[in-house]
This record gives sequence, structure tokens and C-alpha cells, in this order.
Amino acid sequence: MSTSDIILTPLLLAVTLIMTVTLAGRVGLSNRFAFTVFVWHTMFCLIYWKFAQNNSADAKVYYQVAVAGAPEWSPGTRFVESFTGLFVYWLGFGEFPTYLVFNMIGLAGLLILAALILDVWPASTGLVSSVPYAIVFLPGLSFWSASIGKDALAFFAVCLAAFSFMEIGHRKLLFATAVVVMFAVRPHVASVMLIAAAIALVTSKGVGPLARVAALAGVGIATALVLPVTIRYTGLGDAVTFQSAADYIEMRQGVNMEGGGGIDISSMSVPAQMFTYLFRPLFFDAPGTMGIIASLENTLLLGLVLILIPRGLFVVWREHSPAIRYNAVYAFLGLIIFATTTANLGLALRQKTMILPSIFILSALAARALHRAKANTDEWTIESTDLTVHEPWRRSF
Repeated sequence: MSTSDIILTPLLLAVTLIMTVTLAGRVGLSNRFAFTVFVWHTMFCLIYWKFAQNNSADAKVYYQVAVAGAPEWSPGTRFVESFTGLFVYWLGFGEFPTYLVFNMIGLAGLLILAALILDVWPASTGLVSSVPYAIVFLPGLSFWSASIGKDALAFFAVCLAAFSFMEIGHRKLLFATAVVVMFAVRPHVASVMLIAAAIALVTSKGVGPLARVAALAGVGIATALVLPVTIRYTGLGDAVTFQSAADYIEMRQGVNMEGGGGIDISSMSVPAQMFTYLFRPLFFDAPGTMGIIASLENTLLLGLVLILIPRGLFVVWREHSPAIRYNAVYAFLGLIIFATTTANLGLALRQKTMILPSIFILSALAARALHRAKANTDEWTIESTDLTVHEPWRRSF
């Protein structure tokens, strides 16, 4: 490290810690727990930085391009390069301090996700009570969201959007911010967020006619602005037809198949593609140490999906809650899109950080619904998911 990096590193860590404590207070996490998450996530920032020194990584490319300056603020890769250049070219940050900037963004997303899951997960004893903590401390979530690149920004946007829909009536500006951040790095996913928001608002209870029309008008205008950019970003061309979309999907199924993570999904059915995307590798096809770790994470995810969501989601879906509708539609559409166009398990592990938050939140809501059903209670509503409500079983770490 250079002398400036040695000075900047502790300064950025201090700023990140202040952000951690401030955000924890806003979303209802104890300082002790938030500090643990800070240490955990920052440790993976250091691990990724060391990993990138000796391996091929997009983070190195982003940093090298940023050193040259020449910002171009178009969505996607160019935006990340330009955003990185703000710190590298204009402020003179070295490589690791720049990692810490992205680490701060990804950490904010993880703290928001932790607050959502811990707030919703039912009070219980034994192994079940440890599940939300196991989710928060999944290595993959922190590893991919702690480095220079799109993943930290996209993960933050997804978590912020989910947080917004827990009380969308008062958090519309937060949701708009989440969409803008996602649009900057992955416009096609921002389109999915807007579509999910529109469906959630149309099909949910508790949204008045005027508010529904106003919300749909806002989402419609935003979609009209975002969709053309999304089409150009994905390379579909100006005239989008069913055949052009099918050709694009077929083309994407043959991309990124090189390397150990490459897999042929072109001959799979859509359900098989979805299973492969979400749950593989699963030990039998795990490549190396990282594959074993990913397999452990996928086993937990598979257990949540098989045990909680089929039984519990039906119960909470009937509540017509915007939070449930948004997360369910977003996760489903996102899964369809990525599962049918991703032919590399390594890439899937990174991309899943944009879908997993919604799946984990749905799992928590399903777990709470099943817990209440077991307790023979009639309290099925979920309006209390607003994080300003401190329920008696709220945890402190």
C-alpha cells in the first residue's frame, strides 16, 4: 500500500463504522450485532481483494479502467467504471480504499436485509431460531457484495427496495432510489423491479383508488423511460418480437460456458434451469473449496424453499400485502430471466445476490405465518412488518 492508502484505510473504516451504527439505529438492530456484521462483511472485502490479486476478477478491470479517467455515465459497466473513477482518478484512492467504498455500500444492504429478516422471523427456540443468523452470515452474500463492481450496488438496491415495500406508503422515495441505483448498473433488473411494483400495487389490499392510480402512473412513466434503455442494454435491438427474444435467450445460453463453472442449460427444461441456477453446485458437482462453501449455502437455501415457502407462502399470499406480492413477483421474474440465460454456475452465484434477499424475506414471512398457525392464533395480518414497530420478541444480539 502507498502512504495515502495507509492513511485512507483507517479513515474509511471509521466512516463505515459510523454508517453502520447510524443505519442500525434506524432499522432497529443492536449496535453489538451491527458491529459483528461490519467486521464480517469487511473481512470478506479483504478476502476478495487478496483473491483478486492472484485470480481473474472483474474488480481488477474496473480499477484499471478507472485509473485512466474518461468517465462515461451510461448504464452498466461504463457506470461502474465511471463511479470507480470518482475515487481513483479524481480523489487518488488506491485499490484497497476503493474496495472499502464498495464494501460500505454492500454492508448497508446486508444490514437492511438483516433487519428485515430478524424483524419478521418468529420467536422460537432451538435450531430454528438460528436460521435468520445463518442467512445473514452466509459467506456468499458478503463475498460478492464487498468488492469493486456491480454486485455491491445491485445488492444494496434490492435490499432497499424490499425494505421500501414493507411500508411502501411512507417509503416511495426509498423505492425510487433503489430503482435508480439498480438502473445505473443493471437496467434490465430495474425493469423487473418496476413490473413487480406495478403488479404488487394492483393486486394488494389497503391501497386506495387514487393512490393506486397515482402509483401506477408513476411506475408506468418510469417503465416507459427505463424499458428502451433496457432493450438497448440487453442487445435485443429496436424491434422486439417473440422470435428476437427467443433468439436472444438461445444466444445467452451459450455464453460464459468456458471454465469450470460452465454448464449446458440449452437442453434443460425451464424448471431444471431454475433448479440449477438456485441450488447448484450441490456437493456432487462442487469445484474446489469455494464450490463446497457454495454447496453448503445452497443446501440451506434448498431447505428454506422446500420446507417453508410451499406451506407458508400460500397463507401469507392471501393477505394481499404489497410486501409479499412485490418480493414474490420480483423473485419469480428475476429467477426466470437469469435461470434461462445463465450458463455458468460461478456467474449464477454472483447474480443470485439480486434474488436471494426477496427469497429470504418470503421465507421469514412464511415461517412467521406457520408459527402463528401452529399457535392457533387469528392474527394473520402482516402490517406490523414496518421496522418502526418493535415487537416483544425483537432480538438483540
